[in-house]
Amino acid sequence: MTEVGKTKPFSELTKGFSPEREVRIASLTSSLREEMTLQELREALSMHQTDLGERLGVKQAAVSVNSCKSLPKPFLFTSRIGTMK
Repeated sequence: MTEVGKTKPFSELTKGFSPEREVRIASLTSSLREEMTLQELREALSMHQTDLGERLGVKQAAVSVNSCKSLPKPFLFTSRIGTMK
């Protein structure tokens, strides 16, 4: 049991998962990533628009335009996003 206020790394929490459960989690994670807006992805990675633009090979303005929540899901850069960590 952990002390109050202490947290465990995610890898420790998932250590005993069955291979089937790991596959199911990976599938759900992939689905959720596909549903994220570019802004949500950028925030999850703790990146500025300029930094994300550099990683994606586009200008900051392209990141800004495609981050707007009123636009359809912005997946102009999907192939590059899938490899980011």
